[in-house]
Amino acid sequence: MPVRPFSLIFLHMEFSSILISRTDRLGDLVLTIPLATSLKMKDSSMRVAFLVRKYQAPLLFNHPDVDEILIFDEDFDPSKLHEFDVFIDVFPRFRTALEAFKAKIPVRIGTAYRLWSFLYNRRVRVHRRPSVLHEYEYNFKLLEPLGNFEIVKPRLYVSEDERKIAVELLEEFKRPIVALHPTGGRSGPDVRMDVYLEITKFLKNEGVSVIHIGDKKAEFLPVDRDFGGETDLRTLMAILKEIDLLISPSTGPMHIANALETPTLAFFKGTGSSRPTRWGPLCEKSRVIIGDFDEKEKILHVDLDEVLKEIRELLM
Repeated sequence: MPVRPFSLIFLHMEFSSILISRTDRLGDLVLTIPLATSLKMKDSSMRVAFLVRKYQAPLLFNHPDVDEILIFDEDFDPSKLHEFDVFIDVFPRFRTALEAFKAKIPVRIGTAYRLWSFLYNRRVRVHRRPSVLHEYEYNFKLLEPLGNFEIVKPRLYVSEDERKIAVELLEEFKRPIVALHPTGGRSGPDVRMDVYLEITKFLKNEGVSVIHIGDKKAEFLPVDRDFGGETDLRTLMAILKEIDLLISPSTGPMHIANALETPTLAFFKGTGSSRPTRWGPLCEKSRVIIGDFDEKEKILHVDLDEVLKEIRELLM
């Protein structure tokens, strides 16, 4: 008699709670949220929780497909893991895998290519380094041990009260409003700051309102308002929902904006694991500029004329 595969029918009968772990960065979490949406589409009664870092947690607030948020930090109480029937380690960490193993979660899903992969009892054989799929599509590979699920794109949600706050912050500026987030941290290579200076001058000459939303002030940019370092994550999300365009390298706010259906113009290099096929924007109206990466200076060189042309077309 053939062995019956692990399926959602079996899951529905004996498993009702799933914990998804993604404890690295904001953009990575955004691209993992679709797993919850797809699970809920299959069975709305399923309990879906996320294990995340404290700074990531606000991304999940108000999301209709997230029932619970567990904070993974030094004070994390592993006894909470006993409540779950399925554990999906999207960003594999030894500690999360070990705690799930010690908690004897019945189904523990993770990659097959880590030294600690023996701690998972459903191991997925997929290599992400070739970057032939988008990151959110790679994430869906981890649902395959549970059956077939619809692949959906990320969506984030802000409340009406949060939107009102953003509207009040932006009400003095005429449309369109463009936000600049010049630095990507470790997500992808940055473009020279003088490019953003030229972008700002161009937009202001065109009568476009320009704001800055980076992690700290950018005093060299003659923007209409510098929100750098002023907003918490939820307020930043609300602002990203209300603007007309975000210009940035590959970074968390780019993914957040796209999940809020706000177009982006994003800078990428065309090679390596950080290229746009893996990490590019998903909003249909978004555009990508491929630059030349200077290995010595660790900076991305882009054609300013091409950048301004794309901006003009996006704002038409």
